[in-house]
Amino acid sequence: MCHCPPEKYVGGDHAEEGAGTAQVRRIVRCSCRDGKPSTPHGKPAIRFKVPIGGRTKFFDAVFGEREFSNDEIEDFVLLRSGKDGEEFGQAMYQMSVVVDDVDMRITHVIRGADHISNTPKQVLLYEALVPRLPCLRMYP
Repeated sequence: MCHCPPEKYVGGDHAEEGAGTAQVRRIVRCSCRDGKPSTPHGKPAIRFKVPIGGRTKFFDAVFGEREFSNDEIEDFVLLRSGKDGEEFGQAMYQMSVVVDDVDMRITHVIRGADHISNTPKQVLLYEALVPRLPCLRMYP
C-alpha cells in the first residue's frame, strides 16, 4: 500500500517535455514499497512493486522483440485510494486489462504503437498473477 499523495508521482514514467529524442524519466520509489509509509494517515492506494534491476521483455508481432529496463518503470497504481468512506477506489487500467484478459482467456492483443509503453507493466502483472499458464505467456 502506498500512502503518498498522488502529486508525488506526477509525471510518472512518462518522457519529460523538452527532452528531445532521449527518454528522460523520473521514477519514484517511495518508502511505502518497503512498508515504511512517510504519511501513514492518508487513504492508501495499491501499487505494483516493480522489481528493481533486470529487464522486462516481450515480442510484438509488428515491432518485434521489445525490452524495457525495470528501473525505468514506476511502481504503478493498481487500485486508487478510496473516496467518501470507501477503503479503496476503482481499479486502474493496467490491472483491469490484465484481469479481463485472464478471465476471457485472451492469448493475443492488438494495440497501437501508443500502447507499447503499457506492455511491460502488463507483462509484469501477467507474470505475477499467472506465471504457470503457458497460454498467457507474452514472450516465447
